[in-house]
Amino acid sequence: MTTTKELKLVFKNADGKHKNLVIAKPAENLDEATVKGAMQKIVNTHAFEKAGKKEFEGVVSAAYVDRTVTQVFKDEK
Repeated sequence: MTTTKELKLVFKNADGKHKNLVIAKPAENLDEATVKGAMQKIVNTHAFEKAGKKEFEGVVSAAYVDRTVTQVFKDEK
């Protein structure tokens, strides 16, 4: 069993739909101001577009997500 922590960032795209950006192994105990500021910087870069529309146009939310993976099998050949 493996447990990992991720930081899930939720943005609004140009169509008003939610788009997720997941950060693996994030720094722990980040506060709202730090995360929101980083997310706004991502929005301000205008670096992510699909078919001419912004993928990350607005900041919606952020949350730490703990995931537990229990492997049933792994076929190594």
